[in-house]
Amino acid sequence: MGCSLTEASTTVPACLYQATVSPLSNLLLFSLLLITFQPSSFIVFDSSNSSWIRSDPANQPSPCLNLSPRRTSSSAAGVMTIAEINESHAPLELAIETQQTAWKINQRPKDLDNDQLLQVPLTKPPIKSITLRFPHGKEVVARNLKGLTIGDALSAIHKANKNRADDELDNPYLKGFAWDQGENYFEVHLQSQPATGSSSGGGGGKKKKKSKDNDE
Repeated sequence: MGCSLTEASTTVPACLYQATVSPLSNLLLFSLLLITFQPSSFIVFDSSNSSWIRSDPANQPSPCLNLSPRRTSSSAAGVMTIAEINESHAPLELAIETQQTAWKINQRPKDLDNDQLLQVPLTKPPIKSITLRFPHGKEVVARNLKGLTIGDALSAIHKANKNRADDELDNPYLKGFAWDQGENYFEVHLQSQPATGSSSGGGGGKKKKKSKDNDE
């Protein structure tokens, strides 16, 4: 049975819809149809029903850029950066609970006896991130777009000290943090013995002169 194609033809002959052909034959047939039909249309093979179909670009929607809204930040409302705190001269209060952890810096924070401290906000108002500077100049960064907690700060400190043995740490226990207006970091204060309550000279607010003992 024969099958003919003409330039006036506007539909694919029925014999082509029903044909089952090899991949090479498909390619040859596709080339033939491109030549035969008018330039404004093209033929594609529909694998769902094993048939050739004609597509007219004039009736197809033109491609466009994806103009969907950009994903918004996951930061919570009211959470500031330390730069915004300094620029606005807003007061920043460090959590007094940081002086009550009795935490050794090479210990996992989740092993704290009072692990509820980990959920306490590190500052008021909350901030997204802060550099934590150790007495000898080493720095780590704690981050949480929803607002830093004491747990976030302890995790950042632990990450830098988890492989250090106890005898490598002169002052292994966290005493607290200190900050002065205009600075973009918190000082980490350490001491030789654990502290479970407020102590003078140490970290939950403004910087003070170091005492003459071995605490840092």
